[in-house]
Amino acid sequence: MRESEERRCKRCNKEFYSRKVNQIYCSKNCCTLSTKEKYKQGLIGGVSGLWLRLRFLVLNRDNFACKYCGRTALDGSRIVVDHIKPKASGGDDSIENLITSCEDCNLGKADVILSQRQEEKLKEYILTHQIDEKGRNVPQIAKNGINSGG
Repeated sequence: MRESEERRCKRCNKEFYSRKVNQIYCSKNCCTLSTKEKYKQGLIGGVSGLWLRLRFLVLNRDNFACKYCGRTALDGSRIVVDHIKPKASGGDDSIENLITSCEDCNLGKADVILSQRQEEKLKEYILTHQIDEKGRNVPQIAKNGINSGG
């Protein structure tokens, strides 16, 4: 049988002894907490908790419908979040640059940059349909002064 070796927990840095060769955590609790932290940071599963939250806020703002063609998941379409200005062209992950799209429209658009008019139209929609951090619609004053988005 293997002799116990002194080790340090990878998460809490506490000293512990183990006979197992690959044990890096002092307890199951540290292992579980470390896994949850990694998931939230996007190191496991490839998707961070922050991105999932932002994605939900965009879908909720857009009533879970494609803003290009109007289809929803109820129509059998897969709904995704699309960048108005593609990341390949300098776009970012801000909520103002994200829009709900069906998978077909998203794949068809690819990294095409919309015309200035199309982009302005989508941006105006986004400005008049703001949401708070809890995903609730916040009424905004549109350019014509009519209360909308509520």
